[in-house]
Amino acid sequence: MEDYILETRNIRKEFPGVVALKDVSLKVRRGTVHALLGENGAGKSTLIKIISGVYNQTSGNILYNGQDVGLMTPDKAMEMKIAVVHQELNLVPHMSVAENVFVGRELTTKWGTVDFNEMENRTAEILKRFQIELDPKMKVADLSIANQQIVEIAKTLSLDMDFIVMDEPTDVLTDNEIEKLFDIIRSLRQQGKTIIYITHRLDELKQICDDFTVLRDGQYIETGAIADYTQNQIVTLMVGRDVNDLFPYVKADPGEEALRLERCTRNGVVEDISFSVRKGETVGFAGLVGSGRTELARCIFGADRFDSGNIYVEGKATEIRSVLKAIDSGIYYTTENRKEDGMYLNAAVDFNMTISCLDDMLTNKVLSKSKENALTQDMGKRLSVKTPGMRALIKNLSGGNQQKVIFARALLTHPKIVILDEPTRGIDVGAKAEIYKIINDLKAEGNAVIVISSELPELMGICDRILVMHEGRLNGEFTREEATEANIMQCAFGVTEG
Repeated sequence: MEDYILETRNIRKEFPGVVALKDVSLKVRRGTVHALLGENGAGKSTLIKIISGVYNQTSGNILYNGQDVGLMTPDKAMEMKIAVVHQELNLVPHMSVAENVFVGRELTTKWGTVDFNEMENRTAEILKRFQIELDPKMKVADLSIANQQIVEIAKTLSLDMDFIVMDEPTDVLTDNEIEKLFDIIRSLRQQGKTIIYITHRLDELKQICDDFTVLRDGQYIETGAIADYTQNQIVTLMVGRDVNDLFPYVKADPGEEALRLERCTRNGVVEDISFSVRKGETVGFAGLVGSGRTELARCIFGADRFDSGNIYVEGKATEIRSVLKAIDSGIYYTTENRKEDGMYLNAAVDFNMTISCLDDMLTNKVLSKSKENALTQDMGKRLSVKTPGMRALIKNLSGGNQQKVIFARALLTHPKIVILDEPTRGIDVGAKAEIYKIINDLKAEGNAVIVISSELPELMGICDRILVMHEGRLNGEFTREEATEANIMQCAFGVTEG
């Protein structure tokens, strides 16, 4: 008989006018890593919030260690040693790593003052035990996003919880950091801990997970052993339709040159970069984190400046010294970090969409709401943006729909050259397919498209050519037919034949 640490039976959750979960049942075996899968909006977050006591179910039961717990509360979850590592970081930037690890349960001296030394020592022990290289005294604000995610995980590890939910933990991590996290997860599993693992990166499943459960549209679909299913079978369960090809490639019919760089350098960042992209072509940029891909894109877009070199747009020498000049020249760049750099989170969808083209919505120098409504409705329909309305706050949309709004903002500038930096990061497989269609449409309309991505299968699936960067330099170029993961990674690591 299987030993289940957690069971949910026929969980239903209703919000005013919405049924978020419909009779969802989940069984998690003790001491395993259980993947909870589904597209954005499938009900994963709602179920996790019920398990951790943030929400109460409308009906249904939660059993933990075989006992019906009734309505869960955050305090009850803590007593039962249930913790959640959220995708959204919950750290205090001006405090140190150690202070964040022990926030809310600070250690004190015999005189009742905060014992910073002991907190730093214990944090160092936790980090060392899991081979995490961080200084407990460092301010969180000075850490990279990836290391902030590690601190969030360390905070949970310090609690010695028995049941841990990890929500998209690898979204901002490098390949090396991901492997370290997997080592931590394996160590936890060996200690008998149980983990629910939420991810959109399906290639991670066979590396780290034992079982999986798929939710779709708030309903339970299937549970199984990861080893018994192919990735395509799992994708089909998630999206509800057969997925034979994750990357719908459209053959290029390149036209004239759209963009050319000649020996462009930003001192200490990128050096001696020369390449070109033609109209109707999708060119990918691969490389390790820190290789200079994003820095190159920012220079092309005028957010930073090259110290030397020449840029040609449609064959004409163009000096780009500002973002406005880049947009006027027909170049638009969408950032890799949409939440920090790409969106006004507390503003509406329509504002986020049209902020790039205010001049197009003026009537007698006054903003015309009718023009704005027409533009946003048309663009929303064209890109299939799923939103309760254009006045809805963008922060409440799924990641895929947020990305579509950012794409809409770019398209409203009527670009000739579109640079997309990690366009599908943190987006589920169904939304990814829609993003790939938009990229193919841009190419078919004669735009030059540059895609920067850390996912090699993505680049190999949708691009006509792939350029590889290593330590600020271009270190390789492959046609679609030539590109393999092996030769791309060889260039990314700076390995040269012979």
